[in-house]
Amino acid sequence: LTGTGSSTGQAIADHPLVRKLGFTGSTAIGHTIMKSCAVSNLKKCSLELGGKSPLIIFADCDLEKAVKNALGSVFFNKGENCIAAGRIFVEETIYEEFLDRVVEETK
Repeated sequence: LTGTGSSTGQAIADHPLVRKLGFTGSTAIGHTIMKSCAVSNLKKCSLELGGKSPLIIFADCDLEKAVKNALGSVFFNKGENCIAAGRIFVEETIYEEFLDRVVEETK
């Protein structure tokens, strides 16, 4: 379906024959969609709101795998996918080593 969120999207959220709705976007619009889903027919609703897909790397990880997966998460499809890692948080005790390995892998 094509159209704006305020017309087409709202019509889908309000329609009584739609049984489930999934939405990725802002928290503010997520509130609106959830209300519409509840009021129309109490349809199931899955929301991905306001995040930047953080990737968290802890000190007890396999660092080689962590670097490989981090780079894949950032660069897969040129970063143009809804689950691209927009932020990487690395535990302080392994930060320097992680960063050095990332730099080497990207050369």
